[in-house]
Amino acid sequence: MNSRVAVRVLVVLMAGLLLGQQALARTVTGAVFDSGRIQISSGMAGLASAASCEDGLLFTFTETASPDPLSLSRRDQAARSGEIALEVRINSVCEQVAGGQVSFQYSHRALNGGAIGEDLLLSTLAFGLVLPLEPGQSDNRMVSYQAAGSNPSDHEFALFGDEISFFGGSSFGSASQERVLSRIQVAGARFVDPQAPVLQEPGRERERDAIIRLEQACLSENASPSLQATCSELAGVDGERLLQVARAFDPHELSVVPGAATELGQIQTSNVSGRLSALRGGATGMSLEGLSLSYNGRRFDSGLLPASLVRRMDGSGTESTLFSQRWGVFVNGDISIGSRDERGKEVGFDFDSWGLTSGVDYRFDGGHVAGLALGYSAYSADLDDDGGSLDSDTWALQAYGSFNVTDDFYVDLTVGHGWLDFDQDRVIDLSGIGNLTRSEARGSTSGTQWTASAAVNYRIQFDGGWQLTPYGQFRYAYSAIDAFSESSSSPFALSFPEQTTVSRLYTAGARVSRAVNLSRSVMVPFLDLAYEHESGNDGYRLQPTLVTSQGVLGPVIEISDPDRHVARADLGASWVFVGGMQMFVSYSALLFDRDMTRHTVYAGARWAF
Repeated sequence: MNSRVAVRVLVVLMAGLLLGQQALARTVTGAVFDSGRIQISSGMAGLASAASCEDGLLFTFTETASPDPLSLSRRDQAARSGEIALEVRINSVCEQVAGGQVSFQYSHRALNGGAIGEDLLLSTLAFGLVLPLEPGQSDNRMVSYQAAGSNPSDHEFALFGDEISFFGGSSFGSASQERVLSRIQVAGARFVDPQAPVLQEPGRERERDAIIRLEQACLSENASPSLQATCSELAGVDGERLLQVARAFDPHELSVVPGAATELGQIQTSNVSGRLSALRGGATGMSLEGLSLSYNGRRFDSGLLPASLVRRMDGSGTESTLFSQRWGVFVNGDISIGSRDERGKEVGFDFDSWGLTSGVDYRFDGGHVAGLALGYSAYSADLDDDGGSLDSDTWALQAYGSFNVTDDFYVDLTVGHGWLDFDQDRVIDLSGIGNLTRSEARGSTSGTQWTASAAVNYRIQFDGGWQLTPYGQFRYAYSAIDAFSESSSSPFALSFPEQTTVSRLYTAGARVSRAVNLSRSVMVPFLDLAYEHESGNDGYRLQPTLVTSQGVLGPVIEISDPDRHVARADLGASWVFVGGMQMFVSYSALLFDRDMTRHTVYAGARWAF
């Protein structure tokens, strides 16, 4: 390449650079006159103004702001902040002000309804530059800007040149002419629209709250790069896709956890209560209580058989060996299936659970009994609408006793401690939206539980084998569940705070039964009606944070109050055979619960050795 060609290439490159710089900068030239007038022209051509000192000209200047415009975005963390470099230079000075000084004042203003301090943060609202009135003198200032807030609208602001004050020789004064030096454009913040019509439909409160929280998370300064990338993919989704995004971000699956803790505690308390009921039937020695088949956690009370009817079932007039021993060993089981409808902002789900309880007890003189039991329970829930699942289990240790006040009035007591474990899988389905996919957020935690119960029973005997037993029971459970964090490839993974729940369940009911003598057994049909009141398990709110975005909040989880007043009806029969074997079957229905339907079949058997 010869030198002439090289020079030509260099000229072309420099011209390109100059054009590019001009595209990112604004240059304003001005001339200040002794009359207080300012003559403004834009661009480099302003340097060729024909004004002269004989026309009253005092000095000329050039202002350059770069870049122009400055584009900021609330949606893009990388484009949320920027700077404008402002320089002012004195080009020429007439004799009457030579050696003097000039001050240039600058300020910022909103152009289309935005608010400085809310939509735009800047390092200084107004400032000045001061220069000697000598050709070639210059001063500069760097101003920083940051897009702020969550306003979805686009806004525009401007850096203005305001008043120019000067003095020199015998001349002094000021001149003012508003001039725009650079525009600051702030793009709207909206990734997902909480005001979308699909979110205004009845019953969409949970989805709407999730979208509001997601928009705030996307705009947070602490949003992780993975969250920012996901938010960019979600920008502009609407309709069913927006509902899909809301369900992926919504963590109300956690609302299953406190219910699972209560259910696990009730399984073990019910199993021990079943043993106490069996003892009231006279069982000592070695006994095996068969699995009590139940629906939605309700189990059969096996203490319906009057002890007076079975003490001499062998017909010999001697005490049966079934009731002659003081020590007893038992194994009780419970199998439950059920479902609960969506309640408030809580999701609906189907569940199943089972539990085994084994223990040993001792019968004292006077019919009093005390014992110790160890139990294991498992609970599994599948959430509606492909929301995920929860698996939990507990080990529980319980002490129990039954104490006679009179022959027909007795009190049952239990106290226990449990160790809880939970494994939660939450579905985050963003498939079909840009390059996003379906994933799962998995979390595990543990907790402890204290339980206690007290029941009073009074038997009333009637002629013809009829028996009425009014009873009242109180059950208490305190559960503390540790904080935990989910693990997932999705930036929607959450960290949940610790939780505590308190259940206080009051029951009042009556059992009516009648003994019917058969050839080798006694059959006792029964009907049990009960009213239950839950005064605990108060609703509460908790708010998780995003795992990968420090301090960024997720949606608020609202746990609703349970149905406070329900009723239960049980109908069935039990049999006691000559050899001491006992079995039962019953049907139970839960009444007046607004969220749960319960139809129950129970069956069980007990053998003595």
